[in-house]
Amino acid sequence: MVDITASAPVRKELTMYEIKTSVEMLDERIKELLRHRGEVACGEYRWDSEESKQEYFHLKKVRSKLRGIVIGRATSSVGL
Repeated sequence: MVDITASAPVRKELTMYEIKTSVEMLDERIKELLRHRGEVACGEYRWDSEESKQEYFHLKKVRSKLRGIVIGRATSSVGL
């Protein structure tokens, strides 16, 4: 039974297809953001805007979490 007085909605778990699609979309946006980054002589990177840099690192963290979910499911399904 669903509690209709609860403030947070009940969410189903993401399917593998939804995760894969999300990771692909994140990869596309990350590639776009890399155009705002340039490498200087000593190997450091310079960003043309702080917003692009912050969005890039945020999306990398989200992508990492999604990949962790996939790896967790894969290893639990085979008993590791």
